[in-house]
Amino acid sequence: MEDNTQQHIAALIDYCLEDEYIPHVDWPARSSELNPILNIWDSLERAIVRHQPIHKILQVLKSLLLEE
Repeated sequence: MEDNTQQHIAALIDYCLEDEYIPHVDWPARSSELNPILNIWDSLERAIVRHQPIHKILQVLKSLLLEE
């Protein structure tokens, strides 16, 4: 598995991988699927909304911003 950065696209690397029968898997560089923090934030957001309606959360955020 590689992410298409410059270090991973050299011909010698490709040759060695093919020689060892290691399959090539195309992944876009900087893919959001490879960034676990985005998945964590998404899970956290869903958990918060599950426990409090979104309008309640927005009211709290608004009051906190106005205090600052």
